[in-house]
Amino acid sequence: MKITPINIAQYHRAEHFQHYIKHECSISITADIDITVLWQYVKSHHLRIYPMLLWVISKAVNAIPECKFTIDTNGDLAMYERIDPAYVAWNSEKETIYCISTPYNEDYQLFYNNCIHDIENNKKGVMFPQGIIAANTFSVSASSELKFTSVTINVQK
Repeated sequence: MKITPINIAQYHRAEHFQHYIKHECSISITADIDITVLWQYVKSHHLRIYPMLLWVISKAVNAIPECKFTIDTNGDLAMYERIDPAYVAWNSEKETIYCISTPYNEDYQLFYNNCIHDIENNKKGVMFPQGIIAANTFSVSASSELKFTSVTINVQK
């Protein structure tokens, strides 16, 4: 995955970045959104909602450059070319979740098909059936059976 270095001296948000890195804080924002139109589309096209939500979220995350930032191997600020969703899926046979990732693609149909493939072909009874999740990911956790408005998990590194 291509990583582009960011010149911190020229970065317009450098002061903020350095402040939050120094204090090792995390920020969580929850916003209710109306997905009625998306839900109607999914139902009328006989699609699954979870892969579509993963695509919508991934599209939004990839549209914001700061969401693709990382610290490179030299300890410097850098930006991934693309960031992929790392998400949980349900293994009904084992009654547990497994964590996988599907590469984000602008083409929702291609992403959707790849996501369905990844969900269906990784029910191996282990937590990480694809092995180590790539660094250029962001975490998504959702359940259609559980209704909630916010979940925050703070994991160091």
